[in-house]
Amino acid sequence: MNSAAALNADVAGVHTRRNAVPRPGITTRDVLGSLFVVMILLVTYDKSGVTIGLGDRAIIVTPYKLTFLTLAALCALASLARRHRPPDIDRRLYHLLVAFVVLQTLASLAGLIVAPGAITLSSEAYYLIQRLHVLFIPLVALRCRISPRSVLKLFVAAVVMHLLFVGVQFAAPGVYRSLVDYVFDPQRLDNTYEWDGRVLAYLGLYRTANYGAFAAAFGLLALAFSPRGPLGRALRATLVAASIGIALTGGSRSVFLMTLAGLSVFAMKTRVMRKTSSYVLVALLALAFAGSTLFFTPRLESLRSVYAFVDPDREGSNQGKLMVVDYAAQLFVQSPIVGWGSRRFADISAPLGNDFYANAEVHSQVLSTLLQTGLVGLTMYCAVFVAIVRRLWRRRQKDYAIVAGMFIGLGLYNIIYDAGALDVFALFNGVAAYYALTYRKDQYSQTTS
Repeated sequence: MNSAAALNADVAGVHTRRNAVPRPGITTRDVLGSLFVVMILLVTYDKSGVTIGLGDRAIIVTPYKLTFLTLAALCALASLARRHRPPDIDRRLYHLLVAFVVLQTLASLAGLIVAPGAITLSSEAYYLIQRLHVLFIPLVALRCRISPRSVLKLFVAAVVMHLLFVGVQFAAPGVYRSLVDYVFDPQRLDNTYEWDGRVLAYLGLYRTANYGAFAAAFGLLALAFSPRGPLGRALRATLVAASIGIALTGGSRSVFLMTLAGLSVFAMKTRVMRKTSSYVLVALLALAFAGSTLFFTPRLESLRSVYAFVDPDREGSNQGKLMVVDYAAQLFVQSPIVGWGSRRFADISAPLGNDFYANAEVHSQVLSTLLQTGLVGLTMYCAVFVAIVRRLWRRRQKDYAIVAGMFIGLGLYNIIYDAGALDVFALFNGVAAYYALTYRKDQYSQTTS
């Protein structure tokens, strides 16, 4: 009995010692994951930033970009301290994304040398960061074990914060203006000070209504989730309705088309109706739109984004964009392979006679890519776009459907307008790339949240 008691005591002691082993404290993954979450939640804030001098000129870095740079530096240090096993991802797409970043960057740098003009390294660094998102977001999320759906939830949460400030803007304009005054940066012009409080200009956390409406459109990503409670379903419906309402009344044709494309793809992919019926519905909507613009134009004025297609006051804007295309064509002929680098369009088109302020920007991401990186960069952009869409299209889950829809809509938006410098633009590209890189992984195929 004594021997048995002693044996039991020894076994109990072993278990006690094992249980007494202290757990590790805050790990590197915890720190990186926390910064990653903070970074995504900051993505829709564009009112102010920190001024940093980079040789040729000073640039203003948003809180999102500052967190991005901090996180990138910590990831680099962590990688030097400890090697990690390569993540389980689509290797072909991964190599294509690496080639995209490298070739576009090299083409842009070569454009600075080949084409005449000042060398702007600060702009090159900025747009390199924008390109890197298609690799940075997936790799950091995988390292921190944050699933694509969780990243998407964080992104939607950031859009919700933007929409809340849009609500404050209209519900309490005085409070909103006070907040804008508090963060106002004289070096970053804010159209809030030109807003009369009556026009439907959705500024929120942005400095222009155009970009504010663009960010709000990503509220459609809430369709990826299926909340079980009535409160969650009501919140999702409110968010989606707000995004659609802003797309219809915001006055931006590009945001309207992006939203329409996103919803159409989502309906087809999730089989809200039979597939054949979806195509019929899209055709009927197109006919209804065409008929309404021909016969009921005055009634469309309340839907400013739709009315903008036939608004005679937009004729000047249309002519201005045609002039930009003409200048861009002349510049392309001078440096077709590698473009002009990340130079300002106003600077490189001035020798051609472009001295009109409204034509200082290209107003098209695709055309901007062609001018900055030439045929090399545009080819890589098209290859990456098709590759991501193909992989997203293979999955029928709701999150894949709406991400595919919004990514295709963003491709359409890029032809018409340019939001390539925005943090939210770069982040969504990273989110779409993350979904595409991991589309084969079973653990990320959940359809409910």
